[in-house]
Amino acid sequence: MNRNEGDKPVNYLKTDEIKDELRKILHPGLTRDIVSSGFIKGITTDGPSVTVEFAPNTNNQEKVAQMEREIRDVLYGGNYVDVHIHTKPPFDEDSMMLGGASLNPLQAEMLEDGVIPEADPLQQDIPRADIAPEAGYGPDGPSGWEGPRGPANREYEESLRVFQWDIDPSKEDAKNGDTEVKLGEWEFRVWWQIHPQGELVYASMQAMREDWADHIGEARKHPVGRSEAVNLVYDRNRKAVLAIYGTVQDFRPFVVAFGKGYAEVTGESVDTPTEDDE
Repeated sequence: MNRNEGDKPVNYLKTDEIKDELRKILHPGLTRDIVSSGFIKGITTDGPSVTVEFAPNTNNQEKVAQMEREIRDVLYGGNYVDVHIHTKPPFDEDSMMLGGASLNPLQAEMLEDGVIPEADPLQQDIPRADIAPEAGYGPDGPSGWEGPRGPANREYEESLRVFQWDIDPSKEDAKNGDTEVKLGEWEFRVWWQIHPQGELVYASMQAMREDWADHIGEARKHPVGRSEAVNLVYDRNRKAVLAIYGTVQDFRPFVVAFGKGYAEVTGESVDTPTEDDE
């Protein structure tokens, strides 16, 4: 897209180009960029005007303001003159599951639907086990990263490919799916994205149930239930799970929930082929 200023054409960054530039903006104090973290919910352009839907997962106003400034710098650098950033109410990064302020695809999807994926809001007063100031670990991670590190631009361009790094919940052209599966007293929310090469499926799942919690000596209903989260990689050709990881004691219900939900939505059979089928 371009416009003319006299005889001189003005070129604007396209939506994909804007997103690529925004990947250079890191969450202050962390190493994940605001795009892969799921903070950018939408980009709309109209001539010299551009609007960005921004949903950070922090309630630290200084960090939010810093990221907004850097977003504006990118947009003005793309020759836009009318810049709008619609910032949704920030979320408490200390309450996020699986690694504090970093988001997995399911968490980004839940936030987009207005659901805050927190493990147990009734126990926010309990000190976080991952904070150890004496060892250099604070709320935003270690103060000094040890060990080998790659280039500062965060890009990976080596010959050995990492398929997991191709998964991005913000990709508009990606083949995504989601569903809910009920198994006993647990409700599983399942989100997946098919790898661009088509063979592997990367899935994130959260299992929740209503439960009773003891809070300040009183039994009261847990507002969001107890929750457990698991990620897995499914091979569509071999109809098998290649990898599964999380902090739960039993992965089997998650495998069953994924197979049931994925098959119902996609129509693909997940039954392991027998010798007669081959």
